[in-house]
This record gives sequence, structure tokens and C-alpha cells, in this order.
Amino acid sequence: MLYKLAGCERPTEFAGFRDKGKEVIRTMSRSSGCEDKALCLPLAFYQSWNASWFDPSAYFDSYTTIPTSLLTPCNETQFGNVNFMADYVRVTGDHEGLNPDGTAVCPDGFWFLASSCRANPSRCVPSIASTTPRGRDIQQMLQKSAAFDMPLAISRPTGQSARFAIPPAYKVAFWNLAPGFNFLPMRMVAVQFPPQDAVAWAQGDLRTMFSGALSQKLVSRDLSVLAPPVVEMLTKMEVSNAVVDQLLFDYVESGQSMCEWLLNHRAVWSSWIPDETQCSPGFGLHNVSGGQYATSREDADLITCKACSSGRYSE
Repeated sequence: MLYKLAGCERPTEFAGFRDKGKEVIRTMSRSSGCEDKALCLPLAFYQSWNASWFDPSAYFDSYTTIPTSLLTPCNETQFGNVNFMADYVRVTGDHEGLNPDGTAVCPDGFWFLASSCRANPSRCVPSIASTTPRGRDIQQMLQKSAAFDMPLAISRPTGQSARFAIPPAYKVAFWNLAPGFNFLPMRMVAVQFPPQDAVAWAQGDLRTMFSGALSQKLVSRDLSVLAPPVVEMLTKMEVSNAVVDQLLFDYVESGQSMCEWLLNHRAVWSSWIPDETQCSPGFGLHNVSGGQYATSREDADLITCKACSSGRYSE
């Protein structure tokens, strides 16, 4: 583990300042190329993808235009895993999506076509999965496409370079972890599904929206003793995913982000800074200039907290 290489043998998980990562289907915020804006599909909502009511493929490239050299054959991905596909069918009942041997039906060997566009492949929207080894992204795309009649053609790229190359070059939907900077200039949005049903998810039913996972922060076990103000400040820090996305976008665009944000949001971050005269247990007020423990809070600018000497305490 990295923390062992850094010399921290027994780190503890830090509860403060934890951002939430979401793995989602990304798409353009609204369909482009339509003259009447009133008729544009709000593609950020799953209802707009229902092939029984709409034709979202009109706003995307055909999946056949994407070079197969950028894609992994189905039999080399989870589509060729009998148990993986059995989980899909158990939730959706889409037996027609399976070959007799239990693997996925991929007509051209690279794309799995959802049931809502299988009879008319020209209406399938190219949807690029990630490259995660477990394939939960593919399982989510499969289940959601079946549950909400989303006409998706699903394929997995050959690797990270292909995954990053396809979305900017072709009009596709794609799987991505947010927040992240790789596709920020494209200003894509996450497709919103019904809120996550945690009980269903625990049973392998992934049709609802993944609520996200809090990132794990590990710190030295004795950080709260050695540097209480640091722990207090990190605990108070709170930054939304929207702010993180904007910071990343500004960085990609101009190379400037944090300095500008700090200058423009002093009221936000100033509340994170701990009061140096509010000492933690075992610490007392210490006069920086005089080198002695203080008996009052006068000249607060020259006072900080310092660990009490052995056998002494602070009132």
C-alpha cells in the first residue's frame, strides 16, 4: 500500500473533506442540431431516452462510424462472461439478448444492441463503457437500457487512450467518473435516473441512479494530537462537486483555478480557518513573542496553542 511506502504504518480514515465520486452515463445537456429549441430533447433525463416516445439517435453519430480498432471484441469483455450476462437477464428478463451459450449477442462482434433498438439498429445510440475490470459500468448500462427503453449500442474501448479519444471525436454517450477533468471542455452532463435503491443494488439490481461513493482520506493516526488546527480546518472544509468541476474546467482552460477561487470566495474559506486561541485538550495559550504560556487572550495576534508541559494543564 502507498501509505506504507510513505512510512505511515497505521493510518486512520479521516471523516472530513470527503468529496463524492459518481460513475455516470455522460451526454450533451441538450440535443444539438435542432432548429426548434422547444423540440430539443433534454438528454440529461432518462425519460427523454425512451425509444417508444422519442428518437435520441437523431442527435448522435451512428455506432457504425466508430472504428472497431478502438473497440474490444465482445467475447473479450464481460459480454462474453456467462455469469455476468446471467445477472443482466435475471434483472431484466432480456433472454433475446443472449446466445445459446449464454454470452451476449453482438451482431458485428463489437456492439451489444439494447432491446429497444435491436430490430432497427440505425436507432441505436453509441454508448462507450469504461475499462473497469469488474464491468459494473457495463452492467449498469445494460440494465438501465432495458428498464427504460433506452436505445443504446454498448461497447468497450480497447484501453484508456481509446476511451479518451472517442467522445471528443464522435457524438456518443459514454461512461465516466465525476468529478474529473478529462472531458470537462465538452461540458457534458450526467443522465439522471430514479434515486438509488440501496436494497436493490445490494441484490445486483442496478437500474436506479448510483448515489456516489465518498472518497477515502487517510491521515496519520496521531495527526489530531500533533496538529489539531489542521484537523479542524480539514473537517470544516466543504466543496461541492459543482465547484470542483468548475475549478477543473478553469484549470484546463487557463491553468488558473484555485488562486482565483480563493480571491473571489474569501467568505467561504475564511470560515474554515480555526480560531488559534481555541485550544484543544492538552494545549494551552502560548505567547509567540515572549515564549511563555499566556494568562489571558490579550494580543490575540501573538497567541497560539502549544502542547502543555508534562504534568500541567490549561484552564
